[in-house]
Amino acid sequence: KLYVTINNETHTVSMENNISTQALVTALQTADIIYEAHDYNNFEKVGNIGQTFPTDDQQITTSAGDLMLYNGDNICIFYGSNSWLYTRIGKFDNMSAEEVRQFVKAGKNNVTVRLSLHPQNTSIHEHSSDQNKNGPTYIITGQLAPKNHKGIVIQNGKKIMK
Repeated sequence: KLYVTINNETHTVSMENNISTQALVTALQTADIIYEAHDYNNFEKVGNIGQTFPTDDQQITTSAGDLMLYNGDNICIFYGSNSWLYTRIGKFDNMSAEEVRQFVKAGKNNVTVRLSLHPQNTSIHEHSSDQNKNGPTYIITGQLAPKNHKGIVIQNGKKIMK
């Protein structure tokens, strides 16, 4: 999973498996990527990430919640639709178009975006109706925790010490 944080709110993204996401994961193993994103044409927040990744561009029609790599060095978070040559990074998990618009502050000021492979010290929002105290647990890297795992885990969006 990729964790995207804006204004102390974090959401998860299920990533594609391609050369771009592989390069992104490698970079994120060293340090988080933090960049400023601005609105573009009332359908996306886009910003230069300060490094260039290989691309696998395809003609894609986007929808709200899509993350795309553009020109190898810009990441677009879509809250609307566009058709262009992009490399798909992934899609937000369980978020409606309106939730994506609110999260990215669509049509408002620029936002600072943090991309990471681990949750930040913020609230992680899961949009699921089946959350309960016995929900799945994840280790800090976002992978499912083994049954008898000891240490910090994430369960139902909360950090728990086991």
